[in-house]
Amino acid sequence: MASVKFENVIKTFGETKVIKGVNIDIQEGELIVFVGPSGCGKSTLLRMLAGLEDVSEGNIYIGDTVVNKVPSKDRNIAMVFQNYALYPHMTVEENMGFGLKLRGVSKEERKAAVEKAAKILGIEQLLKRKPRALSGGQRQRVAMGRAIVRDPDVFLMDEPLSNLDAKLRTKMRVEIRKLQHGLKTTMIYVTHDQVEAMTLADKIAVLDGGYVQQFGTPNELYHKPANRFVAGFLGSPTINFIVCKRSGDHFTLPDGQTFSIPESRMSNTAQDIELAIRPKYIDIVENEASPDTPNIIRWKSKVNLVEALGGETLVYVHLGDQDIIVKLTDKDDIEEGSTVELAFNLDNAHIFDLSNGNIISHGVNPHDSNSIES
Repeated sequence: MASVKFENVIKTFGETKVIKGVNIDIQEGELIVFVGPSGCGKSTLLRMLAGLEDVSEGNIYIGDTVVNKVPSKDRNIAMVFQNYALYPHMTVEENMGFGLKLRGVSKEERKAAVEKAAKILGIEQLLKRKPRALSGGQRQRVAMGRAIVRDPDVFLMDEPLSNLDAKLRTKMRVEIRKLQHGLKTTMIYVTHDQVEAMTLADKIAVLDGGYVQQFGTPNELYHKPANRFVAGFLGSPTINFIVCKRSGDHFTLPDGQTFSIPESRMSNTAQDIELAIRPKYIDIVENEASPDTPNIIRWKSKVNLVEALGGETLVYVHLGDQDIIVKLTDKDDIEEGSTVELAFNLDNAHIFDLSNGNIISHGVNPHDSNSIES
């Protein structure tokens, strides 16, 4: 295994700059996920690391070696693609061993390497089949096995699960995580799916517009987002953003009620702000507590839509003219068209500068703060 480093990496296509100065340090044995919307640059970064795209500016290191000019075949990396790229006329065994054959590895060594990888992946019984006789999940395992037999310094995976159904994707996520732990090889995984990113990664690089918006552990990115984009991209259902207008020392919510925020949480330069509150941190309340309870925002709304998902329920309401999602557990008696009272603790809300999306202050985990009594 080896470390990987992107140092001030820039990539241009013609006059268009798609990677705009990326710096990422990846330690040996880490599983790193590049995540972001389509066009953010995540696959381009992976292809530059693989040697499939040239680096316009900056350096990419594998270990201590700058690999900008090193041919792809000499980088000791193995890549798993979205479309599997299996040869239809070859058996599973031949597909998995083909790369070793091209490198001049003996038949006996190839056979031993393929059998070892097949055992790791649980596909020993498939070695004599051809790809057309395999399911999607089995084909994905064969593609992974072809990478494993090379014993690379770095595994690269470019949206490898996107062609699988939801249930199989969940199963394969677990298998990939277990595989990486067992092999202890550095792995870089590209996806647009934030659930995959959160469940797989040791660390996540969130990309947008050719920049790394934030790089850190899943918990760091979820609880301490660097900006509005990261907060909105990670988490399901998506976080609620509530625009608040500033008037002196107070802020006005979309429904007209006002509130204040301690100076310790505010920037002197911020004017209008956005509160960002996770759906699971909003409660439906039934008590008659005083409406001016400190730090508690309360309001009434008609229930527009209810999505019952078994273990949880999503309730869609309004705060003034803004849509709000509430995530409830063990509560399935909410009816569409009814009126409910809702509340959240301001301490649990992130605060962003409305003018630029930068973080002003983070909310706290509600398990560590005063909860809303209902």
